[in-house]
Amino acid sequence: MTLGETIRKMRRAREITQEDLAELLNITPQAVSRWENDTTSPDASAIVSLARIFGCTTDELLGMDNVEKKERSKYYKNLLGKTYGNNRPDGADIIAIYRDALREIPDDYDIMRRFSSDLSYFSTYYEDSNPEKQRAMMDESITLLEYITTHCMDNMILADSYRQLHNHLCAIGRKEEAKKYLGYFSEISNSREVIQFEVGDPWKEENLIFQLVYNLRFYNALRLHDKKKSPKQQVKIAHQLEGLYDAFDLKGEHTLYTPLAWAYAGTGDAEKTLFNLRRAALAATEQDDPESKYAKSVIRNSPKDNRDEVAEALTDSRYDFVRDTPEFAEILRMIAK
Repeated sequence: MTLGETIRKMRRAREITQEDLAELLNITPQAVSRWENDTTSPDASAIVSLARIFGCTTDELLGMDNVEKKERSKYYKNLLGKTYGNNRPDGADIIAIYRDALREIPDDYDIMRRFSSDLSYFSTYYEDSNPEKQRAMMDESITLLEYITTHCMDNMILADSYRQLHNHLCAIGRKEEAKKYLGYFSEISNSREVIQFEVGDPWKEENLIFQLVYNLRFYNALRLHDKKKSPKQQVKIAHQLEGLYDAFDLKGEHTLYTPLAWAYAGTGDAEKTLFNLRRAALAATEQDDPESKYAKSVIRNSPKDNRDEVAEALTDSRYDFVRDTPEFAEILRMIAK
């Protein structure tokens, strides 16, 4: 984070306007704006005054402390990555790492966001054996996300947090409450900060690209299933999805292809419907191969595997117009166990 970004973040966190800050420092609001845009930088005396106003040290303001935080954050993320492949089925080892990380760096909203996602994911392990524990994990996930949305100022993290909140609240029956977060998500996902993210740091760039694509994919999938959209509009959205996948070289997940097949089926385009269903079946088969790179890198606690999910999607009446074709029969054979 640049000095300008830090000044803006601290000013907003304390609910101080640019005009108020300018008055406290006896400068113009335009000067504050130039600092926050990193066009100019405050001199040494202004740095001391800013630290006093914000109630922080000059090191914190200048980002000196953030260097260590960034390194510790990276350490925990790398540790999480290494632990996923050897983790116990219930995610206990992963959850323990998250708790250690947030004890050390409690304001790391990216780790908090990831933790909330994994809490929800691992809660499915207790769906049958311990429903109370599953609900407690879901409640903790929601609490973390609500904290992020009231404290974090990073639009990329906020977008994903709104998406998660919408999904989690729907999952526990709070659908009316969930609607507002879908609205927030829609608004923030189209913001300039989310679309034009910072590049240069390879790890950060990869993370932001993944999150951006995931959010846009989620948003477009919702639009695809909007019954108010005409078949023609749904195909237009499907084209946007395909462009997104191609732009970021995404492949190998059946969840990328089933929304496309569903959209094309709505217009009666048998060729493209079957083409995407076949891609979904191929991806699901690869994902379920225990020796595949995908299977070794992902933990699945759901009783359904990827072929089950594709098989369930194929029962949609939308595919009736291609159900008797040899190609559809071949797709069913591909996902048969």
